[in-house]
Amino acid sequence: MRHFAVVIGLFSVLGFLGGCGGAGSAPVPPPPPAQRDRASPPSVYVDAVFSFLPNVGLGVGGGHLLSDTPRRSWSLELGATYQFLDDEDFAADGNPKAGPWYQVRAGLKTSAPYAPEEGRHLTGRLGAVWLQANGEPNILQRAGNHVGLYGGIGFETHLTSSLSVGPEVTFLFVSRQDELSLARPIPQLNWHAIWWPGRTYSGSPSQLGEVYGGVTAVSSPWLGGGFEAGQVFTKSALATWSWELLIGWQNPTGAASERRWAQFRLGVKAGLSPTDTVHWTARGGLAWLRNPAENRFLDDVQDHIGAYFGVGREYDVGTRLAHGPELTLILVSAEQKVNLLFLPQLSWHAVVKL
Repeated sequence: MRHFAVVIGLFSVLGFLGGCGGAGSAPVPPPPPAQRDRASPPSVYVDAVFSFLPNVGLGVGGGHLLSDTPRRSWSLELGATYQFLDDEDFAADGNPKAGPWYQVRAGLKTSAPYAPEEGRHLTGRLGAVWLQANGEPNILQRAGNHVGLYGGIGFETHLTSSLSVGPEVTFLFVSRQDELSLARPIPQLNWHAIWWPGRTYSGSPSQLGEVYGGVTAVSSPWLGGGFEAGQVFTKSALATWSWELLIGWQNPTGAASERRWAQFRLGVKAGLSPTDTVHWTARGGLAWLRNPAENRFLDDVQDHIGAYFGVGREYDVGTRLAHGPELTLILVSAEQKVNLLFLPQLSWHAVVKL
């Protein structure tokens, strides 16, 4: 998973930017006082964060708006993150467990609209970070206190007049406090939920289905399931594009039944002909697998990294539910090896649109 984590951010940044159009829009006359947002916005917001990599955890923070124009806004932010779950908690393989990860960061955030008619805007963050890694840290490798810089890019969507959500890929560049050497970049995937107390958003609100989550049943190499979540980043008459993550487990049979097979996938989904009740879907992205026992597809009992590609059909049930099958091909290689292996999977997705 350590090698997979280093490239996860690069792919996600490309996915986020894939649907971006021109930045900004022409200024418009201010709305009436009852609807005014940008003319007198609230100056403070609260941020709740789901944080992934090197461990898994939660964060909380806030920001103060410094300036706001139709083309760009700037804020000063402060946030703290506590990552308390290690990959060994999801699927133990006998390796030493990473301890808790504590992190504090302070810096600037900028936002620029790229699809204002759908309530979406790009975000960028930059600042200073302090962190404490304990136990046997993932990626960083060395426990202790570290300081450095962070930079991230993402997008957010207004779900209501005062709530916006969106993912962000961040890289931390840190060194130990007692050294000057720069460590390898540490990628992080953060999903923000930002609440503006008293805000009335004057732009166009998002439509149903911008954010979704659900469960997945998966077969091959054994039987199992998992959870998935995603968020739309662009729409057209031909397709709706979103980023997705999936975490899944399977229970091996036989001697290795006490250990779970696990997978993590991060990528992009395209829903073709999105206005049709029944439509085709295509998925692709990065994959990480933990294989606890030999099977007919994977011989190495260790972690694997690679890519996945899938095609499926999706059936809309009303306005909030969707489900359907998918055939996926996962191409992976054991970590620190170059031996490309193919793993076919048949899955059934069921999601709720928010």
